[in-house]
Amino acid sequence: MIEANRQAKGAIAAIEVRKAGLAAEKTALEIEKATHTREVQIAKRDEAAAQLETFRVEAPFAGFVTKVHVTSKGAAVRQGDPLIEVVNTGKVKVEGNVTLADVSSVKPGAKVVVSLDPEKHGAEAAARTYTGKIVFVDVKANPVQQNVRVWAEVDNVDNALRANMMPKSMTILPGGTE
Repeated sequence: MIEANRQAKGAIAAIEVRKAGLAAEKTALEIEKATHTREVQIAKRDEAAAQLETFRVEAPFAGFVTKVHVTSKGAAVRQGDPLIEVVNTGKVKVEGNVTLADVSSVKPGAKVVVSLDPEKHGAEAAARTYTGKIVFVDVKANPVQQNVRVWAEVDNVDNALRANMMPKSMTILPGGTE
């Protein structure tokens, strides 16, 4: 319109040129507003995703759910409330006792071999040995039995070992620390 008025003076009324200029300015401002609104909506989306992530519960290991404490959808829970019980059977804790005379040579990290009794657990399970390592040596001695309690973390091959099973033996290998 401005160019048309330059070539032919007064071809388009000044008020029409002014209206077109204001419409163009209005359109530019609407585009700017839409861009800003889009950025705000993206920020809200990202905030909602972050909030949703706080409701996710993930165990730090693979395992089996053995007990569910919260059974209804949407139930309110507080931080620290038990939700589920997950058990990892890939490694099991085997407890034993070491005599006071031998305890000075038993250190965390020492390799162990566990075997099962064929009469209690079957020939197939007893034919295998299960390896692991000492993870705990108690600081207190049992004065009556003259021994010290130890724990080993043992690889549970094919999930053959179960809770409360009594192994036939746990042999601590000399000098075998990792």
